[in-house]
Amino acid sequence: MKRHYNNLLFLICCLSAVSLAAQIDLKQEWIKIDPVAPGSTLSLEEKVKVHQDFVAQNARNNDTLKQIYGNIYLFYDYTETHNFSEATRYLLEAERLAKTAGNPGWQGWVAKRKGNLFIFLKNYKAAIEQFKMAATLCGQAKDSLCLAESLEQLSSMYGETRDYEQAHRYFELALPLVQRYGTNEQLASALNNFGNLLGSENRLAEAVIYFQKALLANQPLHDPRQANIFRNNLAVAYYELGNYQDSRKTFQECIRTSRENNWQEDLIYTYEAAADLFEKTGDYRTALDYFKQYHVLQDSIIGAKTQIEIANLEARYHAQQKELELQKSQAALATISLSLQRSVLMLSVILLLVAFGLWRWRSQTYQAQRELQQNQENLANVTTILLEKNKLLTELQEQTVQSSAKSEGLEEHLFQQRILTDTDWAAFKTYFEKVYPGYILRLRTAYPTLTDAEKRLFLFIKLNLGRKESAAILGISVDTVKKTRSRLRKRLELGEEEDLEAHIHGF
Repeated sequence: MKRHYNNLLFLICCLSAVSLAAQIDLKQEWIKIDPVAPGSTLSLEEKVKVHQDFVAQNARNNDTLKQIYGNIYLFYDYTETHNFSEATRYLLEAERLAKTAGNPGWQGWVAKRKGNLFIFLKNYKAAIEQFKMAATLCGQAKDSLCLAESLEQLSSMYGETRDYEQAHRYFELALPLVQRYGTNEQLASALNNFGNLLGSENRLAEAVIYFQKALLANQPLHDPRQANIFRNNLAVAYYELGNYQDSRKTFQECIRTSRENNWQEDLIYTYEAAADLFEKTGDYRTALDYFKQYHVLQDSIIGAKTQIEIANLEARYHAQQKELELQKSQAALATISLSLQRSVLMLSVILLLVAFGLWRWRSQTYQAQRELQQNQENLANVTTILLEKNKLLTELQEQTVQSSAKSEGLEEHLFQQRILTDTDWAAFKTYFEKVYPGYILRLRTAYPTLTDAEKRLFLFIKLNLGRKESAAILGISVDTVKKTRSRLRKRLELGEEEDLEAHIHGF
């Protein structure tokens, strides 16, 4: 009862705010004065530098609102690269500035961005609390657009937590405000979000109507990226309704548009959904093509991002360690220079430190050796499990062929493709990378033209797996392994006298 009573009070507050005339619009001003133009090709480092200069300049001018804007620019700079710890630092600074100023509109505007952060982190309950706070503060400030967006986000968040009654209630509050004070872009986004909510309730026919409305609202904007997102949602809804013809047509339009604009991250989601559709309708060739393209893109984009993030973290860590070591050295020098009269005592302390350092070094060395040994055992165990698993799968396939000699070749091909699953391969790469850190990235860099099959064979040879073992894991014949070895030699540009195994072990 208490929960519903609190919700009722909040709804009454929001309904009262609906009648307020919009007097401020922080969002439009924030967009207008951004020193980085929309669609800019600046790198992340360049954007951050421009926005940091913007904050510093307005700090000198004592312009608190523009300092808040600058910190929110930096917040979004870092969320684009999923660096949420750094993004949070700037968001908290914006929150501090808004609270110090005591302006409810500024505080509500920042609280809404904090709700967005929790969405990125998939903490929907925390996001709900932030959007409620934002709605209250924006209502007090008579910022009707901020209130509308906060209510619309509350609708989406309650949808994520499966509280559909609350989700519909907040959308009904938000929609009139968005229609009156929002842009076509905001209206299209709200309609699309509500379509997703209806889809999660399995009210697919209604969801289709809202996706179509979102596309219609988006037309005057000439924003093909946003339209492509709405269209992809529409294709999924068609598919789940069993309207395969419209779903196929819409998916293909999404793929064509994404390819033309090189929107690779959009293609990942579209390929995955389209592969399911074409497999469902019996078009296995197209399904397999999209399935392969999905995994190639996912591996290249996510793998590259992960490697860059790891490299950046390592660089920051080493810089921090050097700074700490420098500070320790300076402190030790100061201590020695001030304590020469107690040289005997200091010598004893130094000897103890050296002994501790040696002990710590030996302990770390032993631990590192244990971890390496454990990783090697894990890699060997994973390899053995794959061999045993795929041996059983091969036997099962032989039994299937004997029992049904007329099975279609394409289905057999799909079966073969999935003997070494993505989960198996990911586990294998994880343990391999622990034993040989950076090896896979170095292989990609040195030989970028290698196919997935050739890379896998390269790693198997590195582990001294024979042709029969490699064939068993991959679910292919020994003759196919021989052919792959021959292609691998050509890719590596080895002469006839050069030994493939020796070259790989020396890499």
